[in-house]
Amino acid sequence: MSNPSPSKPKNNGSVMAILDVKARILTQSVRLSQPCNVEVRLTNQSRDALLINRRLAVGYRHSHARELFVEVFEPESGKIVSQPALLYHRDFSPPDDYVRLAPGQSVATSFDLFEWYTLSSAGNFELVVYYQADEPLAARPAELVVGTYASERMALRVIR
Repeated sequence: MSNPSPSKPKNNGSVMAILDVKARILTQSVRLSQPCNVEVRLTNQSRDALLINRRLAVGYRHSHARELFVEVFEPESGKIVSQPALLYHRDFSPPDDYVRLAPGQSVATSFDLFEWYTLSSAGNFELVVYYQADEPLAARPAELVVGTYASERMALRVIR
């Protein structure tokens, strides 16, 4: 997949081959004033068991103690329009949050997008959910899958 905009996510072949991040919007009519529930499913696409962090806590790209973060884009420009909605403090994952995901096995979670991110207006957007559990400040197992894994872009229509 080729993306001309530097703000658009890129997956290289090895990333796409071992972990698949699927996201879907569970809320039927997305309104700025109401919850927007998003489900995320992480699936092992490799032939081997992979060590991942099953906590799947939401945060922000440049925050700590999180495994998931989101970016909402303007479709035409590729500009990121989502902003953090809250400050949070969370401990890093304890050892029992790290589990082996067998080939074909999945872990999933759901969260309210608007609890974590704000948008300045209604409109048509594109949403990407990312999984990354190898942040440098956290004590982590040596075999932990490294890298950032992105879902496909999905359309997000937000009404007032």
